[in-house]
Amino acid sequence: MYNIQKEFDRIWSIAKEANKKAGTDRFRRIDERRPSKFKLYGIYDTKTHRYATFDSVNFAGNHRYNKNKKPKELTEMEILIK
Repeated sequence: MYNIQKEFDRIWSIAKEANKKAGTDRFRRIDERRPSKFKLYGIYDTKTHRYATFDSVNFAGNHRYNKNKKPKELTEMEILIK
């Protein structure tokens, strides 16, 4: 199974570097923990007011996702930062 937490942490480190380079707190982390074992991951851009999120419940129960490949939502987060 693709490790979403590690990939999201890698993307967040890119966003932190972009924040440091710009000297502002432009990108914010969305990391919502729920009572269940599923989480919501995301990046919010305060300048353009755009965001990209991934709900891990979709990864577990939706058959459109291949469990061995990176979900497209994580790629959207990287594009949002660039």
